[in-house]
Amino acid sequence: MSQTELDFLIVGQGLAGSLLAWQLHLGGFNIRITRDPEYSGASPVAAGMINPVTGLRLALSAQIDPQLHAASQLYNQIEQVFSVQVFQPRRIARLFRNTQEQHYYDKRHNQARFNKYLGRPFGPDTQDFPVRHELGGFYIRQGGYLDTVTCIDTLASYFHEHQLILNTVIRYDDLVITSDHVQWQDYQVRQVIFCEGARMLKNPWFNWLPMQALHGDILTVSGPDIQNDAILSFGHWLLPLQGSRYRFGASMHPGRDNPEPDHDSGMQLLDELNASRNTTRPFSLLSHQAGVRPATRDRMPFVGIHPQFESLAIFNGFGSKGSLTIPYFVSAFIKLLTRQIPLDPESDIRRYQERCPDV
Repeated sequence: MSQTELDFLIVGQGLAGSLLAWQLHLGGFNIRITRDPEYSGASPVAAGMINPVTGLRLALSAQIDPQLHAASQLYNQIEQVFSVQVFQPRRIARLFRNTQEQHYYDKRHNQARFNKYLGRPFGPDTQDFPVRHELGGFYIRQGGYLDTVTCIDTLASYFHEHQLILNTVIRYDDLVITSDHVQWQDYQVRQVIFCEGARMLKNPWFNWLPMQALHGDILTVSGPDIQNDAILSFGHWLLPLQGSRYRFGASMHPGRDNPEPDHDSGMQLLDELNASRNTTRPFSLLSHQAGVRPATRDRMPFVGIHPQFESLAIFNGFGSKGSLTIPYFVSAFIKLLTRQIPLDPESDIRRYQERCPDV
């Protein structure tokens, strides 16, 4: 029986698997991607927010500058190659929810590291937003959102055209691990890379990593005509689309791995949006979607090579910030895979190596 030798077999074709596969393919490596046609994961319904300033304390990631640079380069490359638009630059209007957030803004906006990201504050009711903002807020620069569906579908079409994608489910028992490769069906694979999202919880080689499933509901709603296309951040987020259509989310249910929309959570979201509206016209539900994100305990991704099996690797756990952070970690991970350049210890799975059971 003839065999096909592969450099990499990528398990999962969400955003992480797609972007990693694309860059490895461009690097000249022989790859295949497996995709379970019955499982969509979180990527297709994700809002794709790229927001450099997050949290109550208005924090910046230590790697925010290279992360934004890597995201811009990779998404621009995809847009140029395929003549599509996947990234939509937008201002983000952060609405103050309390005086503590105002305090952190006053503290941050004069710090040099924050100058390029924090815009001037605005007062109550000075902006034409469809939700109230009694304490005002400020604009965040260099934000926007990734059209994850267009990005994933565009790459999937390319992978199909070049016969790189396999619509099949990987059964863990079918992988035969040797000292220098993995045998699966008719493929001899140098390294299998798992990009499975929340399904990692059932992966026998990586389920020791502290991940939890995080179910989230997202609504598409109709409301007042859009006058200001800034993305609103006020505990939830409200993303203006076109005309009078918006996306709104998201709920969070830790530990829930059922990807089906939760009706009660969706109705609660809609009620919360209408309770905060700044218009006589209520928001009405157009559609309700949900996904299960792979949330890590320390909010850093799981990237690296298995401590005992060098032919197994993982690229997973990017959570709600994946659209921003995945391109940066794609570059770092490929350097590890191809040139043995170590990862940042904060993202390398070796930070949890003591949890890995002996085999």
